[in-house]
Amino acid sequence: MDGVQAKRVWADAFRCDRLTVELLERLGWTQDQSSTWTENRLRLVDLPAPLLPAGYSIRTARGIEEADALAGVHRGAFPKAKWTGELYRKVMQSPGYYADREYVVEAPDGSLAAFTLTWHDLINKTVLFEPVGTHADHRRKGLARALLHYVMQQMAAAGLEQAVVVNDVSNVASRSLYRACGFLPWQQIDDYYKELPS
Repeated sequence: MDGVQAKRVWADAFRCDRLTVELLERLGWTQDQSSTWTENRLRLVDLPAPLLPAGYSIRTARGIEEADALAGVHRGAFPKAKWTGELYRKVMQSPGYYADREYVVEAPDGSLAAFTLTWHDLINKTVLFEPVGTHADHRRKGLARALLHYVMQQMAAAGLEQAVVVNDVSNVASRSLYRACGFLPWQQIDDYYKELPS
């Protein structure tokens, strides 16, 4: 594990997947009791139109030149995150990242107010939203809900059939958002960790 500074490695497992859970436990992995996740699903049919406040608009990320602004909206949504423009540029240059799969809500002043990254599973015709966030200065305006509705319409038009999003069971705000968008809980997911040798 050259260059790895972490003290633990992490995995996750669906609670209903007893074979994986039993294998992790047999191999010495420990369940993290501090968090449980809910995977939520929604069929991409009969989707409502997105409703944005006046002056806000939805678009895809423009590319590497927008890394500073994207890092800023991520930090504004998740204060514990340590995003910088430099770090986000590295993410954007990584395999698997496509700027046209990151959607943002632009505020009337041109700043970024909300965002989501989409991950496409073309075999199962599924889109995963991860993460979804609204900058603290722009909350309580329905931006994330409008963004999800907009992107789901785009995904349905592209031939995808279902959407998936995950929330920490203790996060009431995200759970409420996803229920308001029509998502229903599907499976529980638990994190597991294993200590790395020193």
